[in-house]
Formats: sequence, structure tokens, C-alpha cells
Amino acid sequence: MTSSRGRLTLVQRLLALAAIATLPATLALLFLIASANSQRQDATRAEALLLGEIAGLEMNRIIDGTKSVMLAMGAAPELDRTDGAGCAAFMSRVSVSLPQLRGFVLRDAEGAVRCASGGAPSDAAVGPATVEEGVLETGLYTRSGPSAAPSLPLTLGLGPRGALTTWLDLDWLQERVRDRELTPGGALTIADRDGVIVAREPYPERFVGTRIPDDFQRLVRASEPGTLELRSQDGTRRVIGYHPPAATGIGLYVSVGISTEASLAPVWRSTWLSLGLAGIGLAGTFLVTWAAGDRIIRRPIRRLLETVGAWRGGDVDARTGMADDDGEIARLAQAIDGYMNEVAADRVARTRAERHREVLLAEMQHRIKNTLGTVQAIARQTFAGHADPEAVRVFGERLRSMAEAHAILLSDHWESADLRELLETTIRPFDGDAARRVRFDGPDLRIRSRGALALAMAVHELCTNALKYGALSAPGGRVDIAWRIDGGPDGGRFHLTWAESGGPSVTPPERSGFGTRMIEAVLAAELGAEAALSYPADGVVFTLEGDASKVLAGQEE
Repeated sequence: MTSSRGRLTLVQRLLALAAIATLPATLALLFLIASANSQRQDATRAEALLLGEIAGLEMNRIIDGTKSVMLAMGAAPELDRTDGAGCAAFMSRVSVSLPQLRGFVLRDAEGAVRCASGGAPSDAAVGPATVEEGVLETGLYTRSGPSAAPSLPLTLGLGPRGALTTWLDLDWLQERVRDRELTPGGALTIADRDGVIVAREPYPERFVGTRIPDDFQRLVRASEPGTLELRSQDGTRRVIGYHPPAATGIGLYVSVGISTEASLAPVWRSTWLSLGLAGIGLAGTFLVTWAAGDRIIRRPIRRLLETVGAWRGGDVDARTGMADDDGEIARLAQAIDGYMNEVAADRVARTRAERHREVLLAEMQHRIKNTLGTVQAIARQTFAGHADPEAVRVFGERLRSMAEAHAILLSDHWESADLRELLETTIRPFDGDAARRVRFDGPDLRIRSRGALALAMAVHELCTNALKYGALSAPGGRVDIAWRIDGGPDGGRFHLTWAESGGPSVTPPERSGFGTRMIEAVLAAELGAEAALSYPADGVVFTLEGDASKVLAGQEE
């Protein structure tokens, strides 16, 4: 039997239909959300790249400004004075007016220091000795310049006159970086060409002077600007727009990071708002569908089921009572009511017909008995004094056997007879010890009405002969009647055997009597079966064999 757990109710089907109907809109909403998120990510990358470019331009402006100052100093005649005191005094006056720079050092073409402001630094703190004339070369992060503060060396080539070096104050640079307005959660990083950070916002105290991790040194060595989404060292996930030294042209790496969380916050707020509104809309749709389904589908269907249940329970007057103008379910209810009316009328008519048939069958049974009784009385009067009394008696018994068989058939509306009951009824007239010595063995079967009378007459004839000449004429004799079906009732063979034993020795008759001929002829005609009598010495044997479908009731012809 199919399990009901996997079946859907009508309301569940409506809810599924509503879900399917809203699916395109839901998918469209999800597509718009994904598209907005993708567009926002693209915009964030473009913004990060642009902000990095702007920061690079500002560094260019600072470096170019410093270069202009150094070019002007290089053209000053004070640098050509042979006395170091005059040159140093000139550099000191310039340094006072440029707080972003930490002193100057002038070297000759061989790299020897000619003069310096604020005292000559160690050789390690001085930039390269030979730089192309008019070119400003940015050095590496150092703390060994004047005052040993963090600084960035800048060296300008002066041609034959040597090279002029100054140090960009990184504390001053950090103040400039701090003054920039970054996006919430954003970051700005400036590093030298080796990837050592010279300025950082936020958390400069943690990162200035440290080297960019090896996993991201490829960004420092890149040839072109680009963008990358990553998790920064401070734990914030950002999209950075980076500009490597090869792209800035000033020997510095510049990157600006935009927090993905802050950048996508408006999109996510819009997304959650949209999803919330969509969820409310879907919940409202399902709620309305459920309520409408309960009212316009479940209630009418429940009414139909209750009516049918009441009808099955015996309330033949139960009806749905639904008007036929309420839609398809109401028309179905009207059809059910109409069918119930027809069935009720048919039941009444059938009950009347059954009662009438029972009356007719009872009348027929009464008339058959009267007719057979009349025939028996006429036979006695007709053959009185002219025929063997024994023949008249046998004739009467045969009529009585026919009457009993008729009674059995009438009790089952003339359709079939129970085989065992038919045999017992036929033998019942032989009262006393003889009837008790007949034994039956076989399954419960019903025999067709056509063959019932013929079989009853044949068994009556066999029983009469056994009582007169055969096994039932002796005290120890008995009769075994057995029947079976070989091969199943459908397409099988029906077998019935009458076997006598314990009686006087049997000798075959010289000619067939009327009874023998009646048995063989009538059974062959009515049952289409083969009937045969044999006469072994220990008792008469009668066999009947035929197609089960022609002998038994309820079998296909």
C-alpha cells in the first residue's frame, strides 16, 4: 500500500504553486542583489586605484618640491665657496625654513663631504656619490641621518660639482598622511623601493620601519598599478589600489586600502532590507494563500468528505447541499449529490426487486414441489396394478431427489449449489446405517445449476443400486465419494469418484440398465464431462471427469 506521508494536501499544493509563482521574482531580486554587489565591488576597486593615484601625486608634489629647493641650492654661489663655514651656514639658513627636511650634505665628485648643515653624518647615512646631473634619487628608510630620526634620503646629482643630499623627515610626512581624510576603515601605506614602510595610517607606530610581508612584495616589484582584495596586517579586509615605484616615478610604493565591510555596508543594508521586504511579501503571500485555500478549498472538500463518510455510515439522506453556482468544487458536490440520489433510488428499486424475486422463488419452489407430488400421485394411480411396485417406488424416489436438488438451487437463487451439501441432501433419504456409511472427501466447491440436478439424480441412482446390490447392502460395506481439481480451477480438470468397498463380490452386468444409461447420457449432456462405471470385484467404481470451468460455478467459460 502506498504510504500517505509523501502525499500533499490541496492547501500544500496551493502553497507550492505560490512558491513556484514567486520564484521568478525571487530569482530576479537575487540577481539584482548580486549585480549591485558586483558593481559596488568594481566601484570600490576603481575608487581604491584612484585614491592611490591621488596619494602618489601628492608624494610626487612633495618630492618635486624638495627637488626644486635642492636645484635652487645647487645653483647658489655659496656652495662654491672654499671655506666650509660659509657653505654650512648657508645650508643651515635653508634648513630652518624647511622643517620637512633634516639638513643637507654636499659631496664632491669623488664622494668626499665638502660641507654639511648640522654636522656631517656618517658615510652610511649619505646617499650615493654619483647621481646623474639633474636627477633626484630617493633612498631607503634610515635612522642614521642627522638627529638619528626616521627619515628618507633624497640625493640630487649636480654634475661636476658632486651631489647634494637631504633627508625627508618621516615624522613630518606622517603628519601629512594623518591629515588626509580616509574612508572608514581605510588605510594609506607609503614604502621605499625595498618595501620598508615609511608612512602608514592608521597604526603608524606598529608599521613604520617594518617591511611589507614577503607574500605581498610582488606588489612592490610590479611594473603597473593594480588592485587586490586582501586582509591587511591590522586584520581588516580591504581592497587596495597599489602603485609600485616603477609606476610612481619617485622610487616609492603607494597604496590606499578601502574596507570592504565599510564599502559594502550600504549594499548589504539594501540587500537585507530587500530580503526582509521580500520575505514579508512571501510570508504574506503564503498566509493569504493558506487562508484562501482553507476557505475556498479545504472547507468545501471537508464538507464533501464528511457527506461521503456519513453516506458510508448509513445516513442515506446525507447530502452536501452546495449550490452549483459556487465554482468547480460546488459542481462536483452537485454531481455527488445527484449520484447519491440515483444510488438511493436504485437501492430502493433493487430492494423491491429482491423482495419480489424472493416471493416468486418461494412460489416457484412451492409449485415445483406440488407438480412433482402430482406427477408422483398420477404415476402411482396410472401404474397401479399394471407395473412393478418397485419400479414405481424408484420412480418416486427419483422425483423426490429432483425436488431436493431444486430446493438447494432455489436457496441460492438458482445460480449454483454447494457440492457437499448437494451430495448430503441426495443421500439423506437413505436413512439409518446406510447413510452413515457414505463418507465425503474434497474441498469446498460450488457446482453450476445445469449440472446440479443431473449429478443429484446420478448419485441417487448409484446409492439405490449400492443399497440393493452393492456395498450398502452388506453390514460392513461403505461408499467413499471424493472430488478434487487438478491444475487449479482456471483451466484445470474436475474429478469425482464414487468407490464402493466391503460389500458382496461384484460381477459386471451383461447389459446396461436404464440407470446406467441415464447416468452417462445426462451427465455428458449437462456437464460436458466423461462418466464411466467400472465393476472391480471389491466394489463398483464410478468416475466423473470434466473441464472445471464447465462444471464449477464462478469459472470462466
